[in-house]
Amino acid sequence: MKCKLVAITGLIGSGKSAVGNYLRQRGLCVVDCDEISRKIAQRPDVLREVEQLLGSQAVVDGTLNRAYIRSVVFGDKQLLDSYNAIFHNKINQEILKLEHSSNEVVFVEVPLMDAVNIDWYKVWNVTMPEQLRLSRASVRDGKDIEDIRRISAMQKIYKGDCAEVVNDGDIASLHGRIDDLLNQL
Repeated sequence: MKCKLVAITGLIGSGKSAVGNYLRQRGLCVVDCDEISRKIAQRPDVLREVEQLLGSQAVVDGTLNRAYIRSVVFGDKQLLDSYNAIFHNKINQEILKLEHSSNEVVFVEVPLMDAVNIDWYKVWNVTMPEQLRLSRASVRDGKDIEDIRRISAMQKIYKGDCAEVVNDGDIASLHGRIDDLLNQL
């Protein structure tokens, strides 16, 4: 029997991880696409593909040179799309494996919904007022707000059928909203 896959999505700094962490605290299965991507990024075949696309500076001592890659791809949409394409199909395959989990529901933190082609049971879109989101992401990531705006501009806001998880208050309010959604599953 297939389990139900629930996507947790939202723009950078919206609170996807806060939602995922709460679900983990509740004992539920949560998978992070960023973690999947990091594991995939260690594979020799992927390192070769990235090096072919971005040059020898993109891979140093057998690992991705993320600072260099960010400096190159975030200024060029076509290059970013090509870079992401290396990972998207592989991430999609890993998520599809989760459907055969023994869990009734698996939650997947998905920063880029257009990166995966999954028939989701539900999608939870985490939102936050823009200034608060930009400020929190800036502090968390050690980047200036303009960098966060630029990254946000490259993300697509999910437009499909979804439940909105408004993250505009304290953590107890967020947890209450998540509990309400869990009761609807």
